[in-house]
Order: sequence, then C-alpha cells, then structure tokens
Amino acid sequence: MIDPESQPEQPLEKTPSPYWIGFIVAVLVTCIAARLAIPSLIFEDDFTYNALLNYYQHAPQYTFEFSEALDRMEIARFWLAFWPLMEAVLSHFSGLHGLLVTGIYIAPALVLISSLALYNLARSLGLGRAGAVLATTAHLFSLLRLTTNGEAGVFFFDRFPEDKSVAVFVLAPMFFRSLVTYLEKNTLRTFILFGLITLSIVWTHPVVLGMSAMIAGLFGLLNVLSTNKIFPLMAALGLISVFMLAPLSFVCLQLKIYMITRLKKHWKQDAKTSLSLAI
Repeated sequence: MIDPESQPEQPLEKTPSPYWIGFIVAVLVTCIAARLAIPSLIFEDDFTYNALLNYYQHAPQYTFEFSEALDRMEIARFWLAFWPLMEAVLSHFSGLHGLLVTGIYIAPALVLISSLALYNLARSLGLGRAGAVLATTAHLFSLLRLTTNGEAGVFFFDRFPEDKSVAVFVLAPMFFRSLVTYLEKNTLRTFILFGLITLSIVWTHPVVLGMSAMIAGLFGLLNVLSTNKIFPLMAALGLISVFMLAPLSFVCLQLKIYMITRLKKHWKQDAKTSLSLAI
C-alpha cells in the first residue's frame, strides 16, 4: 500500500484576485463602450467638422475663405480648431476617407485612450490598481446613464469625434495627470510635459481649457495648503494664462486683417457695380 503521507502535496489552485476580476470587467465594459461610441446619428456640427476636414485635405493654402453655402465656417474660432486638421492627417496617412475616419474608426480608439487616461489619472491621485480600475468602470457606467439630450453621455457615445468631446474626455484627464506630476516632482521635464498638454487643449478647444484651469486652480490651492509650496502652482497657472492669451491675441490680429481684406473686396465689388450701373 502507498503511504498517503509520502505522496507529494498537490499545489492549491489559486483563486483569481478581486483586482483581476475587476480588470476583466473593466476591459469588457470599455470594449462595449468603444462599440457603442461609433456614431449612429448625424448632428449639425458634423457637417461643419467634415467640411473643415475636407478643406484641410484639399485646400491649396489655408485662407479660410469659403463659398456662400459654407460662410459659417469663416468664424474666427475655427482658425484655432486644429482637431479637424489632426483628423485630416490621420486620414492622409491611413489611406482612409475622412468620413470613414470620423464616422467609424476614430471614436472607438478615443474611448480606449480616454479609459487609459482616466486610469492613469486615478493612479496619480493615490488610488491603487483596483481602485483605479473601479473608478474607470464606474465612469463608463455613469456615462451610459447620462444619455439624455445635452448630457455628458451623448457627447461620449454619439459625438466623440468632435473637438469638445476629445478635449473633455481625452485631453483633460491628461492635463490633470501632468499637473499632479508637476506639482509633486517640480522638475523641468514635468513642466514641459504639462505645457505641451496644455497647448494641445488650446488648439483643440480653448473653452475646455478655461474650465480645466479653474479645476486645476482649486486643486492647486488644496495642494499648497498641504505642502506649503506655492511656486509650482503659480508657474503652472502662469503658463496656462500665457497659452490662453497668446492664441486669443493671434485671432484678434488675424480677424482684423481678415475684416480689412473683406471690406476692401466688397468695396471693389460695390465700386464695379456702381460703375456698371452708371454706364
């Protein structure tokens, strides 16, 4: 007979940890959200952004002068709306038509990037891996409930290719993550990274940068109360102010030049019309 005590002990089966269960759930939820984010509706702004994308791809030079049917695109804020330009670049290098990029492919990719950015932000704020996964999953579930017209879920699942959605759900978490890192380490490298991400929001949607700056200021004040280090916060807010004012000054200057050019053009047309009527 074989002595049972002489048999080698069988290794105990490892039960999956709560983190890995949560991680798998988060991946599944993110994949479902990515599939749901493929736009099923066409909104009024889609025509404007697709027209801008086509303009960036095919215009011989960027003068922002359009036909009468597209004269609403001559608004000065579109001179700083470089997200359609980025979509045009993606369309060019991928070989896909711009409508396929904005209508099918880019939204699921942005959902994945947004989830990674939010997870990274949660980790930088002190949450563990399980807590960060839970926060990311809860974020997606919350957006699924906020799908009434005008709520955040609509912009996430139906209008993600738009610049405002990219700025809020992708760039803003990166902005806050870089701010937290800079306030903690206070190095030139982290300051440059913070500046680059800030600049990316400026060229995507400056209004979102304004709201993000307000949140950053409140967070920075709480950080000053706990660390007594005010210089990093002042440097960060100063950089935000410069980046917000510089494009505004550029737009004002270009708008002045644009209006003078348009007035001269209309004056010439009116003069020709008056001359032809007089003759």
